[in-house]
Amino acid sequence: MPGNFFALMEAQAPYWIVADQLKTKGRYTFDDTLTHSFTAHPKVDPRTEEMIFFGYNMETKPFVNYAVVDKYGKKGPSVGINLDRPIMMHDFAITENYSIFLDLPLIFNKKNIFDKSKAGFFEFKANSYARIGVLPRHSKDGNEMRWFKIKTCYCFHTANAWEDGDFIELYLARYEDFDLYALDEALHIPKLYRYRLDLRTEGVELAVEEKEVSPIPVEFPVINESLMGIRSRFMYGVSLRKESFSVVKFDIDTNQTLVYDFAGTDLGGEFVFIPHPNARTEDDGWLIGFRYIEAKDASEVVILKANDMTLQAVLDLPQRVPQGFHGRWLTRQMLNSQTA
Repeated sequence: MPGNFFALMEAQAPYWIVADQLKTKGRYTFDDTLTHSFTAHPKVDPRTEEMIFFGYNMETKPFVNYAVVDKYGKKGPSVGINLDRPIMMHDFAITENYSIFLDLPLIFNKKNIFDKSKAGFFEFKANSYARIGVLPRHSKDGNEMRWFKIKTCYCFHTANAWEDGDFIELYLARYEDFDLYALDEALHIPKLYRYRLDLRTEGVELAVEEKEVSPIPVEFPVINESLMGIRSRFMYGVSLRKESFSVVKFDIDTNQTLVYDFAGTDLGGEFVFIPHPNARTEDDGWLIGFRYIEAKDASEVVILKANDMTLQAVLDLPQRVPQGFHGRWLTRQMLNSQTA
């Protein structure tokens, strides 16, 4: 696996690609040890070089499986996570010692195919429970999970998590309500939230504090990934509103935000953080993403300076880029290291 790049879709195994040639080499199953699905959001710990991932299924228990791949590309044993319902678990988070799971009530029900009043298989159950699970990273038993009950919500994407003494802090884009089949409306809803989990508590009701970080709607939260799993001061996201979209920088130390607004009915997806090669601060780098200009039916690459959110460059593209969810910045060094 070291030096390999994957194209990911959460219903199946990764696809091994040669990124700079846009060539597909085929499904990657870690020497046939991967027998379940693989999330679109694995986490790579920059300190240990481990890749931590899970996969969910909608038919049989365990509904979620979890595993760790070491820095040499060897996958460890899959651990079943005991859920009592099949859900869409799109993302999760890691700290230095734990993996953080989201058991939220976007529930699969195959009977919906026979119900014309239902838009699809997944249905958000606002009257059902929601909880956050904490599992030691190298656990071999899903029963070691500790569950923290939270107010009912949904989350597509996490920003980061870290340990703070006897606590875990988790940041994510939280939906009060959710409709998977009306994303044009739903994407205006999420807010950046902080969850503070008290690992000292025991019993059924484990202590958790929930707090809205900002009233600005935001999705696709990202960080400087060198801080994945440890404390990060800055988070970035895209604010999608009916009249415009913006890229937002959150400073959790000062509770301040910086916003770069795009005018009109332009659309944008995830902006990724690119660190400066000789960075001196956490936010020394750039944010890069696509903008779709509806009036011209054309796309641009937009580059912002992350420390002050000023526009650095706009690159016209020869054709429209279809609106998508996620992207990845690959350096020349990373491309040169990939397995051909």
